[in-house]
Amino acid sequence: MTWTSSRAASVAVFVLALALRLLLLHEARLAPYADSLVLDAEEYQMLARGLVSGDWAQASEDTYVHGMLYPALWAVVMLMGGTPWAMCFLQAVLGAATCVLLQRAALRLMPPATALACGLLAAVYWPFVLYSSQLMATTLVLLLTTALLALMLRPGAPSASGSLAAGLVLALLTSTRANTALLAPVVLWWLVRTARTGGRSSWQVGALLAAGFVVGLTPFVAYNWSVQGTAVPFEGAWSFYMGNNPGADGTPYVRQGLGWQRMEALGFRDGWDATPAERGLVYLSEGLTFIIHEPGQTVALLWSKLRLFWNAFEVPVSVDLAWYNGNTWLGRLLPGFGLIGPLALVGMVAIRRRWQDWGLVYGGVLAFLVSGLLFTVCDRYRLPALPFLILFAGEALRLGAEVARGRARQRAVHLGLGLAAAAVWVYTGVDAAAVDHLRPRWLQASIHLRDGRVDTAEFNLRAAVEADPGDADVRNSLGVTQERLGRFSQAEATYREAVRRAPDFALAWLNLSDLKRRQQRLHEAEEAARKALAADPRPVTQRKGRIALAEVLLQAGRPEDALKVLGEALEIRDGAELRLAMAGACYQLNRIDDEAGHLERVVELKPGSANGWRNLGAARMLLDDLAGAEQALTRAAALDPNSPAVHKHLGVLYQRTDRPDLAAQAFKQARRLSRAPAGRR
Repeated sequence: MTWTSSRAASVAVFVLALALRLLLLHEARLAPYADSLVLDAEEYQMLARGLVSGDWAQASEDTYVHGMLYPALWAVVMLMGGTPWAMCFLQAVLGAATCVLLQRAALRLMPPATALACGLLAAVYWPFVLYSSQLMATTLVLLLTTALLALMLRPGAPSASGSLAAGLVLALLTSTRANTALLAPVVLWWLVRTARTGGRSSWQVGALLAAGFVVGLTPFVAYNWSVQGTAVPFEGAWSFYMGNNPGADGTPYVRQGLGWQRMEALGFRDGWDATPAERGLVYLSEGLTFIIHEPGQTVALLWSKLRLFWNAFEVPVSVDLAWYNGNTWLGRLLPGFGLIGPLALVGMVAIRRRWQDWGLVYGGVLAFLVSGLLFTVCDRYRLPALPFLILFAGEALRLGAEVARGRARQRAVHLGLGLAAAAVWVYTGVDAAAVDHLRPRWLQASIHLRDGRVDTAEFNLRAAVEADPGDADVRNSLGVTQERLGRFSQAEATYREAVRRAPDFALAWLNLSDLKRRQQRLHEAEEAARKALAADPRPVTQRKGRIALAEVLLQAGRPEDALKVLGEALEIRDGAELRLAMAGACYQLNRIDDEAGHLERVVELKPGSANGWRNLGAARMLLDDLAGAEQALTRAAALDPNSPAVHKHLGVLYQRTDRPDLAAQAFKQARRLSRAPAGRR
């Protein structure tokens, strides 16, 4: 046994890979995203929390996560008391293990030194390292893909246990990212082919693979059925439509904001109560209609996706790649697809006559290429193909070493020309600026707003407006910033410019409505809220818009109309804020029993609502339930001891229960808090 095929080589790969991933975690602590999860990472966290709390059905409804295995893993880490940083550390270990698995798999196809080179390429490949620090399913997908590859390349005919294990791993992979199911026919073909070569029954191998796949996939199917009413996530149809529609460019170009609203609204075109299955049929139907009726544009899109798949540019979707590329040492030093792509292409051509031995590797690349052609291409969607491509790249390195040792001029020329042609293919054909839809300044400004750094957010948003004056999303966020800074006339002008540029921008209309309501311009506020409702059929906007409209109606002294609108919002989803508004309408109508009922629901849904407990205490006093009133007001005082209204209500309660000393003390406290500066309350 040579050193390069020994355990020491695997340990070296693991140590190098882990060290680089931990170093990136150290560097990434300075990223603007270090303490705030955004986009997909935020959705994964939401679903993991839902699994921990038991509210997984509601959490799933609010996310676009395709698979359940990664949030389930994160939920386990949460249950053990682990923070997001603990999850990142676990991913660093899993990423390092992936590199070792790839090296061990490569030993079945190539010399030990070349296999070690493959492991080292995986260890230093920048996107692999970067995504190990991002709280998304990518690292788990890579681990399971490489584990399946290593399992399939075991020497000899497939055993019964090996076939069953392959089905289980494939099921786990599909439960992490549904499009990886495209590997299933490749795995089946490879197992049947090797079974025939080894004299085993292909039917038995196929049946065991299917059994493992079905058993492993059952929790995934059961989960999807329970939360969506479908066996597979409807998000697959959403992704299919995103890659096949008149506005598509081959990338997942819609991730947030107005574009997301417009694409989501398509699924609710028949009403806010459309089920996931019905929405999935809409997206599938629209995507197929586009393909059938626009064959020329479809072919052009396929060509664009093919070029994107093989291009050196990493299309950012959920991670601000530019920040990490430019602000970390590893991002500036480690190689990316610009190195692996040309080498892999040369390797694929060089060993084409040995495709029988490499059929599984070719099939793996083909499966993820087909996925990109069917759906979309971006940085992390392409990554599962890289374990296969790195094997081809390793073979190209081996060929280069042979040419260098043999000093064969003709072979060297052929290799050089092949690399040059591959490099031209990889480095051309894509306009990076045109396919980069991330808008990092807007993304960072959203984090700054969330963290209360309003001045920094405004700086980023003004720069973003200068870069793209037509971006309604940026203008809307700038309006929010100006409003928080107390520049209300500027905020109004900015919101109006946003809806002028995008009249269907529901969020901007809602922000404008809220601003008008607080300025007592109630007619304008009502008009803006109704425009938001007309622009966006999604349940989240229909509910939020109805609550906003009801607040305007309440302020205008129209409680009956407000209660009707709030009842419609209640049909969409219950919630503490909604019930609080309904209680306010009932109070204006002097329906105190109904008010108390809504307030009891408020504190049930949100036990930490000081306003809910305070109003419940006041309602119970009106109903002469003084013991219940005292209990509610005492709870409100504990939650918000600086509220003058709570102490005033307590004073009234103590008067009614013949406790004059406590009443005097409560009234005194209420007067003191009323006179105190707002910042000291």
